[in-house]
Formats: sequence, structure tokens, C-alpha cells
Amino acid sequence: MLSKRWIVNYVLLVLIAALIYAGLRVDEESVSEASAGISKLTAQDIDRLEIESGDSLLKLKRSDGAWMIEAPINWPADGANIERLLGIVDIEASALGNAADVDLAPLGLHHPVAALRFNDSRLVFGTNNNIGARRYTMIESKIYLLPDAHLPFISQGLAGAVDRHLLPQRFVPQSLQLPDFDIRRDDDNGWLSTQARHFTSEQLGQLIANWQGLEASRITRFTLGAASLHVIELQLTDGRIMEFLLISTDPEIVIANPQIGVQYHFQSDYHNRLISRDGDEISG
Repeated sequence: MLSKRWIVNYVLLVLIAALIYAGLRVDEESVSEASAGISKLTAQDIDRLEIESGDSLLKLKRSDGAWMIEAPINWPADGANIERLLGIVDIEASALGNAADVDLAPLGLHHPVAALRFNDSRLVFGTNNNIGARRYTMIESKIYLLPDAHLPFISQGLAGAVDRHLLPQRFVPQSLQLPDFDIRRDDDNGWLSTQARHFTSEQLGQLIANWQGLEASRITRFTLGAASLHVIELQLTDGRIMEFLLISTDPEIVIANPQIGVQYHFQSDYHNRLISRDGDEISG
């Protein structure tokens, strides 16, 4: 027959085991809750996006796997930048509380500084908490404290969302009038120039390809009325004409597209690859 001491010890062991099990269950539930994304949507589910910042509103739509800006302009978007932005819905975080139970004003959520609408869900951005570079956000009435990595991109507006190529791949060029010479497509779908006879058709084609293949190091807003060095005219095979302005060649090359309101910045050694017939460095 077991003594009272053994019985007490046995009961204590059972209690300890039960407490440990309960603790593990609580931890598992906490981890499970914390590992959930802030939205039921995943980045792959999203095909409509609106970016609100200040007085600007960008509307984008995914079509055939590519993102297009629909407003305020109709132009291809920088897909990589948009996909990075969409990654915010997959961030693992646990809600701090519900909007109905919290004073939103101190968190900056009563008048948010920016907002994103994913399909039909709206995520708003409040103030930075000044600790660990985290920002108060709210989606579907739930409040979160997320890494403050997305607002700088959102604040760029159109300049952050637009395709980083001078001429996105969806456009097919017919001719290009540069400051020193013109290039046009010939009857055999090659390229020729009466002013730059020392360039082969392949070299001229490479210069055209550079307009579609080289990415700007950064894009900024174009200021209407800004002084320019030259006007560059590009005609498409469908007859449309695009006008670009060569703003600067030093210390960097800056080419503006006034029709969409942005300017593209390239390093200065891209001069021969984009705008000049001097030298043989078209392909770099």
C-alpha cells in the first residue's frame, strides 16, 4: 500500500504535467495567432490595388500576370515594386486590439497618413511608435504594429509605381529621333540611320533595345516647365508619338516623359547607350 507521501508526490507530478501541457497549449495557440497574416488575402489573391497618399490616388490592376496603372495615367507599373508592397498582407503579426475599443487619434488612425486598398480590404497607416521603427496600422477594424518599411515607397506616389524603363516592352517602336541622329525601322524590320552610317543595323537595334531594357536608377516627378536640352521623339508602330525631354547629361542622365509626369535618372556612362552616336559603347 502506498504511503501518504507517495500519494502526495504522485498528485503533484500529475498537476505539474497538467500545467506543463496547458502551458504548451497556450504557447501553441499564441504562436498560431501571431503567425497569421494581417489579412485573409495573400499577395497572390490581389488583382486590384489603390494607393492613397496625401492628395494623390493611384489605381492599379493585375492583368495577365502584369500590373498596370489605370489612374491617374494608363501605363505599365513596376511589377517588382508592387509585389514587394503586396507582401505587407503576409506579414506575421497579432492584433493589438479592435478599433471600437481604442482611441484612434493618438495612434494617427483617425486621420491616417496613407492607405492601401487590396481588392475590397482597406489598410490605413497611422503614426510611428518611435520604437523599433514600427507603425500603427489598421485593417478590417483590427489594429497592428507593423515594421515601418512600406510608407516611404507609398509616399513616392506615381514615381515609385511606374515602370522603370523609358519604353516598356508592351510598346513597339517604329522610329527614334535623338539629338544628333534619327533611327527608323526599315522594310525588313531592321534599323537604319542616314546620319549615323558608321553604325550597323544591329548596333542601332541595340540602342533601341536599350530604351526598353535599361532600368533607371531612380524615378522622380517631372516639374512642368522644367528647362530641357533637347526634345526626343519616339514613334510607335501604331502611329502614336511620345515626346521625351533630355533634361541633363551630367552628373547623371535625366530623361523626362512629360506625358506621364515623371523623369528617369541614369548614370552618366549610359550616354552612348541611350542618346549618342559618339563611340561604340551602345551595348556597354
